[in-house]
Amino acid sequence: MNVSSEPISQLQQRLKIVVPSEEIETSFQTEVEDISPRARLKGFRPGKVPSSVIVQRYGKVLRSDINRRQIDDSLRQALEEQNLNVLSLFNLKFEEPAPGNDLAYEITVETVPTIELPSYSEIEVDLPQVEIDSKAIDQQIERILNSDATKTEKSEAVALGDFCEFSLALSKEGNQFDLNVEAFDALNLDDIEFDRENLRKTQQFIGQQTVVWSDDFCSQSLVGMKPGETKVLKERDPDLELEATLSAMNCVLAEITLDKVFEVKRAKLEDYVKRVGEDDEDQFREHIEKNLESRIERFNELRKRTKIDQFMLEQCKCLMPHQYLKMRFEQLHEQTRQMLGEDADETAIAESNKRQELDLMRDFAMSVIRSELIKLEEITVESNEVSQRLSAQLAMYPNAPDDITKQLYSDENIRRTQDEILKDKFYEHVSSKISILESPMSFVEFEKVQLRHGEENFELEFEVDDVPEIDESEESESMSAKDQEGSGNFVSRFIKSIFGKNKQSKADIPLEDDNGDN
Repeated sequence: MNVSSEPISQLQQRLKIVVPSEEIETSFQTEVEDISPRARLKGFRPGKVPSSVIVQRYGKVLRSDINRRQIDDSLRQALEEQNLNVLSLFNLKFEEPAPGNDLAYEITVETVPTIELPSYSEIEVDLPQVEIDSKAIDQQIERILNSDATKTEKSEAVALGDFCEFSLALSKEGNQFDLNVEAFDALNLDDIEFDRENLRKTQQFIGQQTVVWSDDFCSQSLVGMKPGETKVLKERDPDLELEATLSAMNCVLAEITLDKVFEVKRAKLEDYVKRVGEDDEDQFREHIEKNLESRIERFNELRKRTKIDQFMLEQCKCLMPHQYLKMRFEQLHEQTRQMLGEDADETAIAESNKRQELDLMRDFAMSVIRSELIKLEEITVESNEVSQRLSAQLAMYPNAPDDITKQLYSDENIRRTQDEILKDKFYEHVSSKISILESPMSFVEFEKVQLRHGEENFELEFEVDDVPEIDESEESESMSAKDQEGSGNFVSRFIKSIFGKNKQSKADIPLEDDNGDN
């Protein structure tokens, strides 16, 4: 076998592979000799079909099958000899050779980008150290009772304890101003639920609030208003430096419009505690405290991982593979159009595609970084770790039917679980090397930090591998190795996807089975 390589770009190269005719002919003769005594053809006794008849009737099919296997074997051998970490295969150019001729073909290979891991010991992460006091627990109980309450719409003015739906707008030099996290902090709207996606699109705040605390800024503004009324908000308390904060943002308060008001009937705490199966209020409060601790723990882990990702992505500068992105972007765009519908606004589709493309590139780059570190540090997953994780998953489905159990223990889910464990070990390893800074704060302050974290979004620009433009008519089927993990031999699957389009195959030849029957 002869292999030559021609570079196309930093991540792509064109392989030219030639398999000598002697290997093809030897395989062909062996195949004919194997089939001839087992062939069952009309007009011939079993085992008496001449080799010449097999060649005459099925020679083309056999040669095609042999060529497929030769390309499969030779390509895998070439990739191994060239030490290529393959990401994508595409543009296979091949013509069936005449009997006695060499088998020659070309294929484009896209490889996984190489990176240099930075020294991550310099990463610093500021994590909240939160005091969960009785006030924080009381606040959570209040929210629980509010969410469990029954609401009846009314036309009278807002009173403390009512649930309100309202619109809120800020202005900036006469124009609508995007209500971002800083604006929420300035307005002290800690206990208001809002539609963040609508906020992005319309720059109008659609709020909901149960008016409970009389010292809450927005509560003060809503109390006494009737549905349909609009009023200009005023500063609540000079001590909060609201005016200075808004001034620094070049922003002034505008109007609040009350849309609907509901009278709220809430269950008594003791009744709710009994209904959810807790022994007493003290046990209920302990349960809430544990939930808050878990929430803080999950947030701190998320914050660490976000900081690690940001540092790694900024330092590693992972080159993006052109063909892989092309395939994945096409899939994403199709999914977006199906999700939003054919009549969706083209601007909305474009914005959605842009966000998903950026997320995909980040995920790809981090997968390359994780793989490199996992290989460097020789991080592995033990079989008992997978078993424990799968058992924990199964425990979430008491008395699970057989199909759920079968799905959990499928090869695909086992592979996915192994990947999740490796990912966790990656972050555990890096986290053990970085510096953790502690920031003591109240639970109210923590919720503001948590809200702000959801708005944080570090900007990244990815360089895409620069490849020459080719005529789209010359492109053939492509496949990504990254999307085929755990799905059998990647090269074989790619070759099968090309040759599988043939209508005839070796399987069409009638042969005796192992028992001597048709």
